[in-house]
Amino acid sequence: TCDYGICALAEVSERTDKVTHEVSGLGTVSGIAVDPRTGLVWVAEVDAAHHSVAVAVSETTHQVVRTIRLQFGAGHVPGAITADPGTGTVWVSGVPCDTCSVRDFVAQISEPAHQVVHLYGTATQGISSSVVTAVDTRHGTAWLSSGEFRNPSGIIQVVDIARHRVVRTIDTSWVAPEGIAIDSRAGIVVATGGSTPGTPDSVVLLKESSGVQVGKVSVGFYPNLLAVDPGTGNVYVPIEFQKVLPQFRL
Repeated sequence: TCDYGICALAEVSERTDKVTHEVSGLGTVSGIAVDPRTGLVWVAEVDAAHHSVAVAVSETTHQVVRTIRLQFGAGHVPGAITADPGTGTVWVSGVPCDTCSVRDFVAQISEPAHQVVHLYGTATQGISSSVVTAVDTRHGTAWLSSGEFRNPSGIIQVVDIARHRVVRTIDTSWVAPEGIAIDSRAGIVVATGGSTPGTPDSVVLLKESSGVQVGKVSVGFYPNLLAVDPGTGNVYVPIEFQKVLPQFRL
């Protein structure tokens, strides 16, 4: 929750549905992610000194235990954040400010090293307004989807995490970067598809091995931060302006 640029994290008990703790005094938070293996809650924020940082909060002590400068440089603000327990990595997007014509970046943070180990520039310089990341622990890859909000003309870059290298670029005409997730057991990448005149918003299914589209599901006005449960094959797609959560199965 945020009020005039000062944000707080609320911890809610799943058993009682009541707020049990609150961590206050954070800057402008743009994203939140959890690593249950380390017991850390990660947020991306702009701090009091106007720096883009990733902050780790202990689930046990409810204290900030780590603050990492993201090295995005001028003209960027933090965006989405993803934590992957399997590879011990945290991924934070740096998106251009409203008046800045620069490309997005994604910072790869090593949790054991407590630092940014690589910075990836996206391939959509000057036109991008969003970038989101999904990680496939089984194959050691991260998928960076960048482009314009709800505009199905994004670009996906596949990163080899261990080598800090982009190994494949997929120039898509069907993906918009509001949400991306991977079911590595099914070999399917699920991504928001945006909309075009006369065509409703959709979710697209990509074959992980090739990046080729193998399915498309119409969902509703403005699908956002979707998630996939690889144990069941269920996909959950928040619909921003309808306040509903469609579910379908791969």
